[in-house]
Amino acid sequence: ITQRSITVAKLYMNLAIAQGKTDDIRSALDNIDLSMRILRNLFQFQDIFPGLVEVFDIYGELLIQKGDFDEAETYFEDAVELSRSALGENHPDTADALDALGNYYRLMDKPDIAVEDLEAAIEIRKNILADDHPITAKMYYDLALAQITADSKESAKENLTKAKEICEEWNVQGSLIDNINKALNDL
Repeated sequence: ITQRSITVAKLYMNLAIAQGKTDDIRSALDNIDLSMRILRNLFQFQDIFPGLVEVFDIYGELLIQKGDFDEAETYFEDAVELSRSALGENHPDTADALDALGNYYRLMDKPDIAVEDLEAAIEIRKNILADDHPITAKMYYDLALAQITADSKESAKENLTKAKEICEEWNVQGSLIDNINKALNDL
């Protein structure tokens, strides 16, 4: 494997994810930046490679951990823009990028924008994976959190209930169903 390959870029991206989970943000940012530079170099420094969508989202999440919220927003927005232009509106990566951007806006206390992006992400997911997929359940949960922040508790309850039904249908265990149940109980 050469030093300039998509595989090497993916390895650095995964290393950055692991370092971010251990709160080694400085190293994580160095590695996600290296991943991004490798991919940009391979494609003549044009942000046209769809693999950059995931890199941009991870970069944004790491920047949030660092506390650099303005720069994080730029990466999340770039991920959505690149995904739409390279892959189209009705693609799983576009849904994921919109979900990440919506969660960012929820975190930044901009619930109306968050709800809009999260609803768009769900519509894409429903078009490509159906309404009852576990990934869609996670997006319903994200949307409900934004709706709670926006004081739309009835809509939030409907979306949490939908997320719970999907999880039960697929026998999803772990933190997602636990978080859904907690949010429902807190309403």
